[in-house]
Amino acid sequence: MPVPSLLTRKRRLYALLAAVSGLLLLLALLPWPGIDRADPVLKLVLAISAGGLATALMLWWAPSLLDIYPREKVWRILLEGVPPLALYMWTVDRWPAVLAQTPAGAMRIAIACAPILLVLWACIAFVRYVRMLDELQQRVELVSVSLAAGLLCLLAAAAGILHAAGMLQIAGHAALWAFPVLAVAYSLIRVALTRRYE
Repeated sequence: MPVPSLLTRKRRLYALLAAVSGLLLLLALLPWPGIDRADPVLKLVLAISAGGLATALMLWWAPSLLDIYPREKVWRILLEGVPPLALYMWTVDRWPAVLAQTPAGAMRIAIACAPILLVLWACIAFVRYVRMLDELQQRVELVSVSLAAGLLCLLAAAAGILHAAGMLQIAGHAALWAFPVLAVAYSLIRVALTRRYE
């Protein structure tokens, strides 16, 4: 019996992770008796399982995606990049309610600026990450971010035009989703480019 190649073993592992994450996501979406859909724990499970499913599918499609990271600096990348992204996703869920309950004053200004600071933190972490890569990888990152930013601008312009024409009603806090949309678009484009260079 032939021994599976390293690429085949990676694909099998990522397919297994996708299956487990998908099953967890399905179980979390089912209407279980006695469980409130607004439960923060349930929202956390949904976020983790959906993120795990998306990540596993991207890695299955482009198994060499993780090979670009300097092995000795992986933990540094995770420690610098994950906290601002996780805090921002928590902010998207909680920030409007917290801001509405905060009276006018310095505290309200600080809470209103919190998402901006988190985005700045994430951008600094991304710049530090890019500086660890070689020139080819930096070029791929630049193309990925440029295309993702262009797509986000296109979506924002379309949403603004539809809103001005009265065809679409957009709440002000919907702008909080601009950064997650940018991150998702960047991730998908990054995977596609990695697949191209395999």
